[in-house]
Amino acid sequence: MKETIKWKPLIIGIGIALIYYFISGDALSVLPFLLAGIAVGYMVGIDIKIGAINGALLGAIGGLIVILALTIMVYLQTGGLQILGYLVNQFVIYLIIDIVMAVIGGVIGSLVRAEVEKS
Repeated sequence: MKETIKWKPLIIGIGIALIYYFISGDALSVLPFLLAGIAVGYMVGIDIKIGAINGALLGAIGGLIVILALTIMVYLQTGGLQILGYLVNQFVIYLIIDIVMAVIGGVIGSLVRAEVEKS
């Protein structure tokens, strides 16, 4: 049976996304998850379904780490939990967007790998 979840590419992809976020400081960009998703999709192989599944996991895990970091930063800057209640909806939306972008990237990466291996 073929292994569906590829942990090594996932860890590399999460690292790519987190390094981008912490270097750029742009916490609301979707580009890191798209690029990391493409890298993960390429690394996991030519199966689009496996690329999408690994991309979704990348978006979920990486998105949760970014949201946790944002929550801590907001809490430290505001000194209270009042503002966090207002931001919960935004954080959920960002998480969903991160997951969708990583899935799209995973599919693109798998398609690129299939084309490269075909030629």
